[in-house]
Amino acid sequence: MKYSGGGFDIVNWGEGGGVDIPVPGDYDGDRRADLAVYQPTRALWAVRSLVTGAISSVTWGIAGTDDLPVVGDFDGDGTADRTIYRRSTAQWITKFSSGRPPIAITWGEAASRDYPIPAPDFDLNYLPYY
Repeated sequence: MKYSGGGFDIVNWGEGGGVDIPVPGDYDGDRRADLAVYQPTRALWAVRSLVTGAISSVTWGIAGTDDLPVVGDFDGDGTADRTIYRRSTAQWITKFSSGRPPIAITWGEAASRDYPIPAPDFDLNYLPYY
């Protein structure tokens, strides 16, 4: 990673083989992005704080399905919330960092080519990277 103030670090995080999906965000509320990956085979969100080095993990989603991770501060508490976009049902299912009960909102067309941004389509085959 390259720092905005100059310099860089090389940090290994996640499983090799190109299966993990990067989902950086501020998961601990320190106003700095943390290293994070979503492992679709296990529906596991693995987070590593760049400030403290603390490691945490949360299972959110259904392992081995078409669930796609989305990161955002959807409740406005200053900490990233974990959201799954379930392509088969077009549901956005959010686990709030604040402890509020999870919500599911249907938005999009079920079983379509819809996918949340920033899920990239590197090879332009209308399938997101996962």
